[in-house]
Amino acid sequence: MVNPLHVKKSKELDDNSPTKNDIKDAKVIAQLVKDGRYSEPNVLTGVYADLRVAMIQRDRLTENLKRIKNRMHHARVNMLLELVLFRHKVTSALSE
Repeated sequence: MVNPLHVKKSKELDDNSPTKNDIKDAKVIAQLVKDGRYSEPNVLTGVYADLRVAMIQRDRLTENLKRIKNRMHHARVNMLLELVLFRHKVTSALSE
Protein backbone atom coordinates (compact mmCIF):
# COMPACT_ATOMS: atom_id res chain seq x y z
CA MET A 1 0.00 0.00 0.00
CA VAL A 2 1.39 3.38 -0.97
CA ASN A 3 0.70 6.17 1.50
CA PRO A 4 -1.25 9.00 -0.19
CA LEU A 5 0.86 11.57 1.66
CA HIS A 6 4.02 10.01 0.21
CA VAL A 7 2.49 10.19 -3.26
CA LYS A 8 1.74 13.89 -2.78
CA LYS A 9 5.20 14.71 -1.42
CA SER A 10 6.95 12.67 -4.13
CA LYS A 11 4.85 14.33 -6.83
CA GLU A 12 5.81 17.79 -5.57
CA LEU A 13 9.50 16.81 -5.39
CA ASP A 14 9.57 15.39 -8.92
CA ASP A 15 8.30 18.44 -10.77
CA ASN A 16 7.81 21.06 -8.04
CA SER A 17 4.15 21.33 -8.97
CA PRO A 18 1.26 20.38 -6.67
CA THR A 19 -1.12 19.85 -9.60
CA LYS A 20 -3.12 16.65 -9.47
CA ASN A 21 -4.24 14.37 -12.25
CA ASP A 22 -4.71 10.63 -12.57
CA ILE A 23 -1.92 10.05 -15.09
CA LYS A 24 0.62 11.84 -12.94
CA ASP A 25 -0.57 10.02 -9.80
CA ALA A 26 -0.29 6.64 -11.53
CA LYS A 27 3.28 7.39 -12.61
CA VAL A 28 4.29 8.50 -9.12
CA ILE A 29 2.70 5.43 -7.50
CA ALA A 30 4.38 3.12 -10.02
CA GLN A 31 7.75 4.76 -9.30
CA LEU A 32 7.27 4.41 -5.54
CA VAL A 33 6.36 0.72 -5.89
CA LYS A 34 9.30 0.12 -8.25
CA ASP A 35 11.67 1.72 -5.74
CA GLY A 36 10.16 -0.30 -2.89
CA ARG A 37 8.96 2.79 -1.04
CA TYR A 38 5.65 1.43 0.20
CA SER A 39 4.40 -0.30 3.32
CA GLU A 40 2.58 -3.54 3.90
CA PRO A 41 -0.88 -3.01 5.38
CA ASN A 42 -1.16 -3.92 9.05
CA VAL A 43 -4.40 -5.87 9.33
CA LEU A 44 -5.34 -6.32 12.95
CA THR A 45 -6.92 -9.58 14.08
CA GLY A 46 -8.32 -11.00 17.27
CA VAL A 47 -8.10 -8.91 20.41
CA TYR A 48 -6.31 -6.07 18.64
CA ALA A 49 -9.11 -5.70 16.09
CA ASP A 50 -11.65 -5.72 18.93
CA LEU A 51 -9.66 -3.04 20.74
CA ARG A 52 -9.64 -0.86 17.63
CA VAL A 53 -13.43 -1.19 17.28
CA ALA A 54 -13.90 -0.46 20.99
CA MET A 55 -11.71 2.66 20.79
CA ILE A 56 -13.63 3.94 17.76
CA GLN A 57 -16.92 3.41 19.60
CA ARG A 58 -15.53 5.13 22.71
CA ASP A 59 -14.44 8.14 20.65
CA ARG A 60 -17.89 8.39 19.07
CA LEU A 61 -19.61 8.14 22.45
CA THR A 62 -17.29 10.78 23.90
CA GLU A 63 -18.09 13.16 21.04
CA ASN A 64 -21.82 12.52 21.42
CA LEU A 65 -21.59 13.17 25.17
CA LYS A 66 -19.76 16.41 24.50
CA ARG A 67 -22.46 17.51 22.04
CA ILE A 68 -25.23 16.68 24.52
CA LYS A 69 -23.50 18.59 27.31
CA ASN A 70 -23.09 21.62 25.05
CA ARG A 71 -26.76 21.48 24.05
CA MET A 72 -27.81 21.30 27.69
CA HIS A 73 -25.56 24.21 28.60
CA HIS A 74 -26.93 26.38 25.79
CA ALA A 75 -30.49 25.45 26.72
CA ARG A 76 -29.85 26.48 30.35
CA VAL A 77 -28.31 29.77 29.25
CA ASN A 78 -31.24 30.50 26.92
CA MET A 79 -33.77 29.63 29.64
CA LEU A 80 -31.97 31.87 32.12
CA LEU A 81 -31.97 34.77 29.66
CA GLU A 82 -35.66 34.28 28.96
CA LEU A 83 -36.40 34.18 32.70
CA VAL A 84 -34.45 37.39 33.32
CA LEU A 85 -36.22 39.15 30.43
CA PHE A 86 -39.62 37.90 31.62
CA ARG A 87 -38.97 39.11 35.16
CA HIS A 88 -37.84 42.46 33.82
CA LYS A 89 -41.02 42.80 31.75
CA VAL A 90 -43.21 41.78 34.71
CA THR A 91 -41.55 44.15 37.15
CA SER A 92 -41.64 47.03 34.68
CA ALA A 93 -45.33 46.34 33.93
CA LEU A 94 -46.18 46.24 37.67
CA SER A 95 -44.34 49.47 38.38
CA GLU A 96 -46.33 51.39 35.77
